[in-house]
Amino acid sequence: MFKGFLFKFILFALLIFTCFESITGYTENRAFKNHGLTAQTEQINNYSQTVHTKKKRGHISDVSVTNEADINFTTADNQKITVTKKLPKDILGKFQNRQQVDIEYVSTDPKKTRWPGETRDVRSSVIFGVICFAVLFFLIKFR
Repeated sequence: MFKGFLFKFILFALLIFTCFESITGYTENRAFKNHGLTAQTEQINNYSQTVHTKKKRGHISDVSVTNEADINFTTADNQKITVTKKLPKDILGKFQNRQQVDIEYVSTDPKKTRWPGETRDVRSSVIFGVICFAVLFFLIKFR
C-alpha cells in the first residue's frame, strides 16, 4: 500500500511541477512577445568555462562544456544592465570574432533576457503533465 501511495504522490508532484513550468514558460514567452526589445551587447572581455564529465565504469563517457559571461547592454531608456548568461557556441563565436551580438530583454524587467530566437518550450511540459494526469487518474479510478 505504501508503494502505491508513494507512486501516486510522485505523479502528483510531477503534475504540479509541470503545471508550474508550463505557466512560467507561457508567461515568459508572452512577456517577450508583448514587451520584448532588442539591444546590442558590449564586447565581453572574458568568460568562464566549465567542463562537465560523466564517468561510466571508471571511464569518461561524456564531456560537455558550458561557457558563461557577464553581458553588458544599454536599454532603450539608457539603463546600463549587466546579466550573467550562458553562451551558446554561435554566440561565443560572434564574440570571439568581434561581431555584433544582440540580446532580447523585457522592457518592464530588463534583467529578464534571452538570445534572439530563444524561447521556452511549453509544449513538452504540457504533454508530460497530461501523461502524468492520465496515469494518476487511472491509478486512482481503477485501483
